[in-house]
Amino acid sequence: LSFLYANSWADEEALWTYTLRSNDDAWQAHNRLGARLFARGDVQNAFGHFTKATRLRPDLGETHNNLGSSLAAKGRLDEAIREYIEACRLGPKVSTFHLNLANALVQSRRFPEAVVKFREMIAKEPQNPILVNNLAVVLYQMGDKEAAVENFRKALEINPDFQQARDGLAVALGEKPPQPQQPPPQRQ
Repeated sequence: LSFLYANSWADEEALWTYTLRSNDDAWQAHNRLGARLFARGDVQNAFGHFTKATRLRPDLGETHNNLGSSLAAKGRLDEAIREYIEACRLGPKVSTFHLNLANALVQSRRFPEAVVKFREMIAKEPQNPILVNNLAVVLYQMGDKEAAVENFRKALEINPDFQQARDGLAVALGEKPPQPQQPPPQRQ
């Protein structure tokens, strides 16, 4: 019997596919298979699995976050933001959920909301240069160059070797032409 089932356990994707053939209501199998598909760029099929996982386990931030990531990848940012908000409500201590929400707000050009979200995250992680840099980028996009410069400098104080902050500061000071920064959504 082990020989007959060996292919079913050959890798993670085979395992979750086999599991779903036996039990289509296995939320974790949908979530994990969706994650594998999403990682290799199969957003449409990942979306279907994340949708089912979220329907089966609406009480988990992880399922909402992953569904939000697939919605964002499909360009459906308003829906993605709703899923990220729910993920943050269900998993308030999971920084990935909050970062994905902030990034989706930026992509939707909802800059004031993104600023609030980045400031919330910085209050919890004041020595995180990535968050400070991201806040600076949003402030620059809003036209607040003075606050952007201040935050780029703060990010460089935390990490003097942080090239994105160095480049952002150069742009904000008018020393370099701007280039868009769009971080990808992250799964849990």
